[in-house]
Amino acid sequence: MFRTKKLSVLVVLFVVAVFFMVGCSKAKTGSRKVVLRYENAESTVTQIKIMKQICDEFMKENPDIEIKLTYATTQEKIITEMAGDVCPDVFFWWNGVTDLINRDALLPLNDYVKKYKIDKNQYFKGLVDYYTYKDELYSMPLQLNTWCLAYNKTMFDKEKLPYPTDKWTWKDYYESSKKFCKDTNGDGIRDQFGSSAGNTEMWIYMNGGKIVDFDKKKCVIDSKSSREALEYLVKFRKDCAPTRAEASSFSDLKMGISPFLSGKMAMQVTPAWQVSAFAAKKDLVWDVVPLPIPPNGKRIVVFGEGGMCISKKTKYPDEAFRFVAFYCGKRGMELFGEGKNGIPALKSAAKTVFITPPPDSMKYYVEAAESATVPIAPKVESYTKYFQPYEKYNELLFIGNINVDECVKAIVKDTDALLKGAK
Repeated sequence: MFRTKKLSVLVVLFVVAVFFMVGCSKAKTGSRKVVLRYENAESTVTQIKIMKQICDEFMKENPDIEIKLTYATTQEKIITEMAGDVCPDVFFWWNGVTDLINRDALLPLNDYVKKYKIDKNQYFKGLVDYYTYKDELYSMPLQLNTWCLAYNKTMFDKEKLPYPTDKWTWKDYYESSKKFCKDTNGDGIRDQFGSSAGNTEMWIYMNGGKIVDFDKKKCVIDSKSSREALEYLVKFRKDCAPTRAEASSFSDLKMGISPFLSGKMAMQVTPAWQVSAFAAKKDLVWDVVPLPIPPNGKRIVVFGEGGMCISKKTKYPDEAFRFVAFYCGKRGMELFGEGKNGIPALKSAAKTVFITPPPDSMKYYVEAAESATVPIAPKVESYTKYFQPYEKYNELLFIGNINVDECVKAIVKDTDALLKGAK
């Protein structure tokens, strides 16, 4: 009887053990990872490689989270998705987040920054301030983009001209650029150039001018500083840069990087995110210097940016922030810096990994980032609408259809009309 009871007890214990083993196995097998959708509009080979590297390393360290990456998307697509219920959990954004904040589309980050003990002082202050509204952070700083003047050493050596320096003025830049412009094949059309003008708003800003004063709701392009920049650019475009017809010989009709890479342009005003393309061309002998000093003798540093945003509609805010914190944290920023697709917003990565050659003088990008104060995209809702007159008449100025006086008057008239309806 005792032996029978003992056997029965053992059988019961065995069955219970099996039940728990099976149950635990099912629970483990049935457990599901949190899947986060991450969208990024960048699309070059280098940019995609950086995204995948950071996502892969994050998932190795966080096996409970899977990142579903979509690249080569558009800002318009993301906005459309936000209107429905299929928006990404995390997305890369640039040119400011004011419009998204006013749409109530972004997750406020202060509580998560505090919870996960993120030190905002690790990042470039100008970028943190740019993403902060009413003391609330709405985007984690990912990249800062300042501009430097890239130059082709081989072309300078061939023309026996001195390299650019950090002491160059606008006048020096113009005079050197003009010397490179020539017809090298004798067909009557110039096919070698000194440089291109680059982003025209930046020249106005770096000279202390503005296009719109949003506080006063007034177009101010008629100021001395703004006019001075426009007059300089008209002269520079005529004497140093390709015309529309001349530019048609290049593979990149939008005046991207092909003229510089192909040895047809000696210098190029280059944002930090373009460095990766230049560095990839192994036979290019080049370097960078700060942008030339404006007539007033003072450099005002303009910056572009990009940040990591979290949708307010995400079902997984903690997991999304863990991903963003990694992406913009030490390891993520090191990987980003190695790719040279912009200056890492984390200062330690910018000052170590990013400045590694080539080229030798990468430090100038970071030095500019330290003193960057003027965003290329104003921190104003729907700001692009108020810049439409500038873009329209600046183009007419560029092709010679109007002069500076006519351009300025038309911009002021049309912009002020738009500003009358501004909030």
